[in-house]
Amino acid sequence: MEYDIKKMGDNIVKRRTALHLSQKDMMKELQKIGCSPSRNTMSKIENGKPVRIDLEFLKALCEVLNCDIGYLLGEYEHSTKSIQAIHEYTGLSEDSIDFLHRQGPDMGEKRILSTLVSAYGMRIAIHTVGLMVELMKYEETAPSFAGSATEKVFAENTLYRIHERSAAIDSAVSDWVDSITDRQSIIEKIKKVI
Repeated sequence: MEYDIKKMGDNIVKRRTALHLSQKDMMKELQKIGCSPSRNTMSKIENGKPVRIDLEFLKALCEVLNCDIGYLLGEYEHSTKSIQAIHEYTGLSEDSIDFLHRQGPDMGEKRILSTLVSAYGMRIAIHTVGLMVELMKYEETAPSFAGSATEKVFAENTLYRIHERSAAIDSAVSDWVDSITDRQSIIEKIKKVI
């Protein structure tokens, strides 16, 4: 497999920046684990210039940047293969996945989040937010729609269906919220989860 040196440099910079490390700080961390590239070499790598590097250097870089070699080489977009798989399956951002991971296996937040996401009302709320985003996109494009009369009618019908579905979902969410507005019942439901 052939790798893109420019992509590798971009990924190193992206990951280093995400970890709030300057190039100098990253080099200090590399030195702590026995890897001492020159500043010139690091600069060339980050700028996508051809430089001879070995596997040990890549492994050290991955340790400092807390990522997989596959990420550095551009095989996937997220820092680790497992985060990439979770993102592809759930659509969650890397920051969201990292937040959930940091909660620890015995933390009540994960159980509460799991219960909320699996609750019927929350699913409706999430779906409503999705429809609202879709609605905003249509409202932005509908006034300036410059297509044929048939395309305009199609766009207007789509916009109407979104409004109609949104109203029905709003009503369902409202009914669900009304059914648990009693503060004590909410606390009891949370206690059952914890």
